Amino acid sequence: MWGRRDYPLTTGRIAEYVLAFVSLCFDVRSFHGRDMTAILQHHPGVMDYESAFVVLATCAAGAPVRRRSYSKLMTVAHDPNDLHGTDTLALSVLALRCVAETTSRSVDRHLSGPIAALVTRQEADGGFGNFHSTLLAVQALRLEREQGWNESAAVAYLLSHQQEDGSFGNLFDTTQVLPVLLGRTLLNVTTTDCHRDGGGAEVTEDPPTVPPPTTTAAPPTLINFTLWLWVGPDVNKTFSQALTIPQNTSLFDAMKLAAERDSNFEFSATVWPNGHYIHTIGGVHEQKVGYMFWLLYRLKASPNVESKPVNTQLSATGVDDVFPEEGEHILFWYKKI
Repeated sequence: MWGRRDYPLTTGRIAEYVLAFVSLCFDVRSFHGRDMTAILQHHPGVMDYESAFVVLATCAAGAPVRRRSYSKLMTVAHDPNDLHGTDTLALSVLALRCVAETTSRSVDRHLSGPIAALVTRQEADGGFGNFHSTLLAVQALRLEREQGWNESAAVAYLLSHQQEDGSFGNLFDTTQVLPVLLGRTLLNVTTTDCHRDGGGAEVTEDPPTVPPPTTTAAPPTLINFTLWLWVGPDVNKTFSQALTIPQNTSLFDAMKLAAERDSNFEFSATVWPNGHYIHTIGGVHEQKVGYMFWLLYRLKASPNVESKPVNTQLSATGVDDVFPEEGEHILFWYKKI
């Protein structure tokens, strides 16, 4: 799993493995000779979403949480501009609560902002933007026993995604939603018998006791763009995801965020001297026989099946050198060249 040149794992995916192994009572700090928490700590990710996931998984594994990672959560918690996505806010709440429960640190004063922001994100249909964001928001709000949201509507929204066969579309989504429907959260991975006699995580240096001054660093400028997937020359399947990312974030890093939120956007890449080459998205692999490849287009408006993009709209650079712009539409189209 660790020696491949392909790119099968994002930081968030490794964190998910850590949480899964912790729930099974595996020693992730000595897993086949490797400390998986150390791998997480050295690859915390570029997104605040990934950073929060790393703290949560590290804490659940009983490993020390670095002050730098804790401080980053403080920055999210005390963001006066409410710039962070629902997923990031919810994971930050879960991560901070884990640290509080495994150390003796009080985090209540740090959680009021994220919790209040989450409550305002609930929409008329009961959800929090999409299925995966709703899963995380429900866990965070339940954990904090927040009163200002409609829990029944949120659960009904989740149940509305159940298919006729009883699943929720795919294995990943089904395994994610079932614990939530039973009233559990990601923090419950440490409630099995093998964890009851163990210690908790510690912050290796004292975290700041007050919010970091807002004057020391300006909040990042965020941009919104839409990532699209078209499958087949005749466009048999389409997927899209609206993303909010810091300005000057590469498309490659944005794709990692998209993959964490929707399994249809999971991808694999090969590392070439000039960067990452995407050969698989959503389980659809390029086919050299038949010349079927993933082509990358940069568009000013939503792609239209009735008026398909032309070759002049192909990106001249790879995913490491594409930096999405405000309002842009970026399309990966699996087609014959």
